[in-house]
Amino acid sequence: MNEYAWKRKDKVSEYLLREDEIERRQGYKAFSTFIRRAGERYARKEKARALGYELGDEYFYRLAMIETLIKVIGSDDAHLTNQVMDPDIHGVKAKKQPNEGNNLLAMLSDVDRALKKLDLRTHQILKSKYAGDESLAVIAEYWDISPQRVEQIINKGLRDITEYLGGVTPY
Repeated sequence: MNEYAWKRKDKVSEYLLREDEIERRQGYKAFSTFIRRAGERYARKEKARALGYELGDEYFYRLAMIETLIKVIGSDDAHLTNQVMDPDIHGVKAKKQPNEGNNLLAMLSDVDRALKKLDLRTHQILKSKYAGDESLAVIAEYWDISPQRVEQIINKGLRDITEYLGGVTPY
């Protein structure tokens, strides 16, 4: 951080030299966020360089996309695959490149592999919730736990899958 501040004095002063105390705190907070993101970008670039891929090859899964992919994996309905790539459902622009999430087979394979890394109970609960469209109460009754616990298991399972798939988007 000191090296960055020394090389870019004008940028640092833009963040830190403020008149009002409240603005100064906001400037410190904004500068801290900026430095953290710059460090994360640098770390991702170095990781990509070391492992032999380009930064543009990264793809980060959204939770809604993971939920839809779990539904497709656990279902026999072929029409569900059309919904995975539908930009109207996910509120994103149509994707054309594979690194933008345009390779359905690779996405299904990634999520299926991540699902298999989970413990059996979490795996089954996620499939029951998304592929079977079962309510929390029904799942809770089957596993003899509370609906709140089922929801916690689902949330933790989705977080674990996201981590297996590369983590949350840094953007």
